[in-house]
This record gives sequence, C-alpha cells and structure tokens, in this order.
Amino acid sequence: MKKLVLATAISLALHIVHAQETTWNHVPSWSAMLQKAKAEKKPIVIDCYFTGCHPCAQMDKEVFPNSLLSKEVADNFIGVKIDVFSEKMGDSITRKYAISGFPTFLVLDQNGNLVSMFGGYKDAGQFLTELQTAKQKISAKQLLTGISASYNDIYPDFYKQYYDRQSRNTDVTAANNWIRAQHDWTAEPVAMAIFRTGKLDADIETYFLKNYDRYRSLYGTLLVQNKATGLLTAQLNKKLNKTRDDAAFNQFLNENKKAFPADDWAVIEHVLAFNYFTNFAKDNVALLQFMNEHPVIYMNYYGAFCNNLLAKKEVTVANAQLLKGWADKAMNEETAFELLTTTAYVLRSAGDLDGFKKYVSLAIAKAKKYNVPADKYEKMLSAS
Repeated sequence: MKKLVLATAISLALHIVHAQETTWNHVPSWSAMLQKAKAEKKPIVIDCYFTGCHPCAQMDKEVFPNSLLSKEVADNFIGVKIDVFSEKMGDSITRKYAISGFPTFLVLDQNGNLVSMFGGYKDAGQFLTELQTAKQKISAKQLLTGISASYNDIYPDFYKQYYDRQSRNTDVTAANNWIRAQHDWTAEPVAMAIFRTGKLDADIETYFLKNYDRYRSLYGTLLVQNKATGLLTAQLNKKLNKTRDDAAFNQFLNENKKAFPADDWAVIEHVLAFNYFTNFAKDNVALLQFMNEHPVIYMNYYGAFCNNLLAKKEVTVANAQLLKGWADKAMNEETAFELLTTTAYVLRSAGDLDGFKKYVSLAIAKAKKYNVPADKYEKMLSAS
C-alpha cells in the first residue's frame, strides 16, 4: 500500500511538472515568440521572474498548476517564462517594459502589442481574472500603443545603466537634461526614462502629472500609477516636513484628486493614507477610520497592517470592528485568499467568531469556484 501511495504521489508530481512545462515555455528570442503566436493565432502571456524570487516560486508551486488556469493558458495563450537574470531576453524585456519588481506579467496580442501588465503574487482566481480582462481588451482592440511591438535599442545610456546588473543606478542630472531636450515627453524612450528616474525636475513632474491620462492610455495603469504615487508621496512628505497635520493632509488630497480617474485616485489615495498615518501620524485608529470612509484593497498594504496588529498584540475589540467595517466594504469572494484568512484571524483574536466564519467561508467558496484545495479552510472553520 505504501508503495502504491508513493507511486501515485510521484506520478501526480510528474504530471504537474509536465503540465507546467507544456503550458509555460522558454523561448530563444523575441522573434521566435512572435512567430509562434502568429502561427497559433494566440495572444502571449509572459511570466518575468528570477531564480530565488520567493513570490515567483510561489506562483510556480501554488498557482500555475491549477487546472482551470493551466487549461486557460494552454487553450488560449502562448505561455512564456523568462528568467530575467539568466536568459538572453531578460535584459531586453526589463528595459523595454521598465520592469523593476518581480514577478511581473505581460499580456501581448499575437502581433506583440502590449495589452496589459500586472505584478506581484496572484492566486489562481486573480490570475484568471487578469487573463479574461486582457482577452476582452484584445477583442475591443484596446491596446497600449505607447510601447512598440518590436524590440529596438532606443534607450539613452543612463536608462540602460539602471538595468545594468552591476550598477542599478541612474544619473539623475543626465536623465533630467536628456528628457528636457526631447521634443515629445510621451514618446516611448522618454516615458521609460521618466518612469525609471527617481528624482525628476519640477517641470517634468508637473508635465507628467498634468498629462496622466495620456500616459495611462499609452502605457497602462501599472507603470503610470506607480510613478504618480511616488511623485505625490514625495510631494506630501515635503509639505508635511515630518510632522502630523491632518488639515494639511486632507487639503493635499483635495487639491490632487480631480487630476486622476476615480479608480486610479482611490488607489493613489490609499497609498498616501498609509504613508501619512503610518509614518507621520503614527495612529492606527485614524488609519482604520480613514479606510472605513475610503475602503480599498491594494497590493498587500491591508495584509501587512493586519499582521502588524497581530504581531504587536494590538487587536482590540474596537480596532477589530473598524477593520471589519473596512473589509466588509472592500472584500468579496474574489479577494486574495491570504487577505480573507488574515481578516478571519484578526476577528477571531478579538472574539468575533461570526466575522471569523464569514471570511473563512468566503475563502472556501472561492477555493471551490477556482478548483483550489479547500481542505485547510474547511479545517479552520470546523476547528472554530
């Protein structure tokens, strides 16, 4: 019996490895990738990762073997993996798309035009949603035309230096001088330089923020929103000068919100609020109250906050209720598993068993929807 169980386990493991190898493949060149996409008439999804990246490894272990996701990629996409630090295409693709965090995922149409770009660990449900959205954009011909479909070495030396594995520095003075000398500040090489230059001159900052919608239509949300958030965070920090000033903070938000689409501003405001209430006000209650009024879940700000509360044993009944108010407004069955279970742990530690059961039940429902093993969530629920 033990031999049978072992043989079954080995067979399953080999099946998973084989499934990933046939769904996600390495390619010898950019042209070979496009040739394959055109021949099969499929869009391309690229996993940009590096060996040693923990969330990248998590994707390989926990997400890509998912039956629904692997079938979606195999049936409707050319799945490509690029180890950015060991493969020949690594340097060119990071420069081309101004990539700085991993994993980063790119969806291209069959001609190589960028459709969408998203980053960080995504569970199977989140990844499938990204792919479905990308397919809809391709059908509607909503492409990000700022980045050319072919690879050309059009970048200035200071930009290339940022992607030099030995350097990773940017000559800020050279960058600002070069940008200012260009005729079109929304053109591909100039935009990439703007995204990757840490400290821009004031006139370039102003131009970028004033033309946010134009940059977003050309280059997508990820790059443009991240840059705008960084610029506004620096401006807010300078305005506050390391002091708490709620009136100045709210004034800053009101002065800037009209310059951005509502969905983008909700995320930018979320990051600004975390920066302000964590680094300046140092007031978790005020942060929770703000998030109840502006409920957003973005990246892992929420999860880090919850884990911090748990680690410092600062989960009070009042704090837990404020957190629950935020979660109730911003979370649903599509929320990341980790955030659903973290919310459950916080509420249980505050004695809210109904809240605990609600969020574990959401995790179970999501697991069943996306063919993810639900055992550990069901055990959490039964143990309560």
